Amino acid sequence: MLRHLTAIGLVMGFTAPVPAAEPTHETIEAVVRELLEREPELVINAIEQFRAQQEVLRAAAAEAAIVEQRAALESAKHPSVGPADAAVTVVEFFDYRCGFCRRMLQPMAKLKEAHDDVRIVYVDFPVLGPDSRRAAQASLAAWLQRPDEYFAFHGALMTANDLSAPAIVELAKAHGFDTDQLLSDMQSDVVRERLEANYALAQAIGINGTPAFVVGDTLLPGAVPVERLEALIADARRS
Repeated sequence: MLRHLTAIGLVMGFTAPVPAAEPTHETIEAVVRELLEREPELVINAIEQFRAQQEVLRAAAAEAAIVEQRAALESAKHPSVGPADAAVTVVEFFDYRCGFCRRMLQPMAKLKEAHDDVRIVYVDFPVLGPDSRRAAQASLAAWLQRPDEYFAFHGALMTANDLSAPAIVELAKAHGFDTDQLLSDMQSDVVRERLEANYALAQAIGINGTPAFVVGDTLLPGAVPVERLEALIADARRS
C-alpha cells in the first residue's frame, strides 16, 4: 500500500514524506480516505497515469523479449502456413478451447488468403485443461505427419464441439491422417518438448492468455480487429 501511495505521489508531482516508522494499516487507510474525499479526481487521474506508465513499460519489455526470442518465434518447428521466406511473419498463440481464439479463426483465414507473402505461425499454448492439451498434441502430431493438411485440420479442431480422444481420431481419419501414427506422435517426446518450449516462450514474452499475436516487434494480447493486424503487417513491410 505504501508503494502505491508513493507511486501516486510521484505521478502527482510530489514526494510523500518518509515516515519515522512503518505506518499502521489504520494510518494508511486514513490517508487514502482523506485524499479520496479531498481530491478524488486528482487521485483517480494519478492512478490512471500510473497504469498508463506501467503499460508503456510492459510494451517495451515485450518488444525487447520479442527481439531476443525472434528465432524461437519464427522456428520451422512450429506449424505454419505461407512461404518460409515470407516478407512478414504473424505469430498466433492459441488454445483450441478458447472462445476468443475460435472467433479469430475466420479473420485469420481471410488474412491468409489476402496475403500470399505473409507466413502465419501457430503456437499451441494449451492453458484450458486436458482437452486443450489433447487437441494441441493432435495438432502438432498432424503437422509432423502431413504439413499440407495441417491448416484444414487446425480449422476442424478449432470448430469441434468434442475434443475427446475418440472425436479427435474421427476428425483425423476424415482428413486422411494415419490415426495410429497420429496417436503415437501425440505421446512422443518431440510433441512434449515442443509444448514445453511453447510455454517457456510465452513466459519469456509475457503472454499469459490466449489468443495473443506477435507482428514485427509488437505483442497484441486478446482477440484483435483484423484491421489492426493488417496495419502492423504494412508497418513490418516498410521496416
